[in-house]
This record gives sequence, C-alpha cells and structure tokens, in this order.
Amino acid sequence: MFDEHIHPEHWGVMPYLKLGALSIPMYELCVGLGIVVGLLIWWLLKEPTHQKNGGVVILAALIGGAIGAKLPIVIMALPYVLKTGDWASLLAGRTITGGLIGALIGVMLVKKLYKIEGRFGNPIAIGAAFGCAIGRLGCFFRGCCYGVPTTLPWGVNFGDGCLRQPTQIYESLFFLVMGILMLIFRKRAKPGQLMVVFVGSYFTLRFFEEFIRDPAVAPVVFGLTVFQWICLVGLAFLAVRERVRKGHTLGADLGNELF
Repeated sequence: MFDEHIHPEHWGVMPYLKLGALSIPMYELCVGLGIVVGLLIWWLLKEPTHQKNGGVVILAALIGGAIGAKLPIVIMALPYVLKTGDWASLLAGRTITGGLIGALIGVMLVKKLYKIEGRFGNPIAIGAAFGCAIGRLGCFFRGCCYGVPTTLPWGVNFGDGCLRQPTQIYESLFFLVMGILMLIFRKRAKPGQLMVVFVGSYFTLRFFEEFIRDPAVAPVVFGLTVFQWICLVGLAFLAVRERVRKGHTLGADLGNELF
C-alpha cells in the first residue's frame, strides 16, 4: 500500500483555504510558498563569488529535486495504477527524501558538465530548510504523510476519528530548527559543510521517524520501508562523497562536483 495523497473531501486539518468563493489547496499553497521563501533566502545569503554560476547550480538542484521527489512516488504507485487504471494518481504526492538525493545528483551532473568549481551548498541548505519547514505544513493541512495512532495529548484527527502522530509537524519543526542553527553558524562553516550536515541530519531523522509513520504510507521491503532504504542510500552516498572530497578514495575529484 502507499499514501496516494488522495483522500475524501473531509480529510485533513484544513485541506483548502476558503477566501469567499475562492478555494485554495493548502498543500500546493504551502509547497509553492516554501519554494519562494527558500529561493529568496538563498538569494539574500549567497556569496559574491556565486554570482556567475550560482543560478545554474540552484536550477540544477530544483530540477533534480523535482525529479527525485516524484520518481519514488511514481514507482510505488505504478502497481496501484495498473490495477485500478487511475492514472491521475501519478500526479499526486512527492517525497523530500528523494528530492534531496535528486538535487544532489542534479548539481553533481551540472557542475561536471559545465566544469563549475567551488561549493555553493551553505546558502542553499539554509534556504531549503526554511522552505521545507513551510512546505511540510501543507502535508499537515492536507492530511498526508500522517503517523500511527497515538494516545499522546497532541495527537491529531485527520478525518477518520483516530488520533495520530503529527509527523508532518515534527518534520516542520526539525527544518525550522535546522534553518535557524545553520543561519547562526553559517559564517563558521566551511563551504558546503552545512549542506552535508543538513541532508545527513534529515536522512537520520526520517529513518527513525518511519517507525511512527502509518504503514499505509509506504511499502515495506525486507523489514524497512522504501523511505528508510532511500535514507540509507542517501547516507551512504554522503559518506562516500566525503571520503572522496578528503582524498581518501582514488580517482576523480567528486567532492568538488557537489554542493
């Protein structure tokens, strides 16, 4: 099973923002606002040395992130679509874990293709953290990516009468705290260091968070959810990347091709 992000009209805390006759989907609103805020923060914080190639790198991150965020959902949804013929469900849903990996790969390929040197990741990481903090609220309002039933006083009823772990809020708070911390320590960090810390921290959080997510959200493979496997792959990718950057691996200068 998987969470196809399609639920009954009543599902969610506030799936639509009502402004008179206008009805705005909260998921799309928060995701769009998060992208705008993230780009604005990156623009304000980017270094003068990033003027020439910073735009190309951020575009690669956005395109790679969009593909990475969608691809795992499409793969998981395909059996459901082939069974039901509901091709429209392929348009719903995204995953931050896949998006982060896609962004890393997109930047790596573009920097390799255009021979761009330097590391641009610190301001991008800060912008991404604050953007994701806003975007995750869209999942909360829409009622997707929900947690398991709970008796905790802050459990949330998303529409089925059952109090659940508000895992979307946990992630939103994580991104907010990470954004603030990275903003505080950005001048002490080495180029690209904040991106490594940000992505690695999120993959670690998400791996353990999956244990309190509803099992209907993602299929389980060999005892772990698909998203947990993605997190492990992402952490391994970062570990190899850092070894290469520090010269512990024979061969190409892969470290310089990333954030």
